[in-house]
Amino acid sequence: MISVVAPESCIGCNECELSCPDFAIYVADKKEFKFAKLSDESKARQEAIVNNGYRLPADYKGSN
Repeated sequence: MISVVAPESCIGCNECELSCPDFAIYVADKKEFKFAKLSDESKARQEAIVNNGYRLPADYKGSN
């Protein structure tokens, strides 16, 4: 069973795919799928994640 911990935090950086020791993570190619445009909130979340070394910020409040 595969679970997605925080799909709303994905910024498409492929870091998870490159870091997975079992090659179990696959990030879809933009050519294969249509993606929604990023909202201002998503862009701010992306910037926070990138600035935090590709980790969720400590004050992250997801939908969980």
